[in-house]
Amino acid sequence: MVELFKEQVAKTPQNVAIEYQNIQLTYETFDKLTNKFANSLLNAGIRPGDKVPLIMKRSEKNVNCHLGSIKGGVCVCSSISGIPRRTQTVYLKTNQCKSDC
Repeated sequence: MVELFKEQVAKTPQNVAIEYQNIQLTYETFDKLTNKFANSLLNAGIRPGDKVPLIMKRSEKNVNCHLGSIKGGVCVCSSISGIPRRTQTVYLKTNQCKSDC
């Protein structure tokens, strides 16, 4: 998946890759954002193969975080923000997610 994405970035860097509500990101911008997220995970001590929680509201950033995680070799345990904290805690423990990132 990452290789296919890189090919598309090289072919059409200024084309719209992500559109959410009134926000549009080009392939080039999206690539930079996903690289930044992947590096921030690795700089925080997260290593390839680790499971990390992704608990956030819906936005264009969801896809950024998912692809950035894949680029970093990290497994994302997705959840929806707004669910009770206790439910989130059980979810994180059940899926053996790191909760310190």
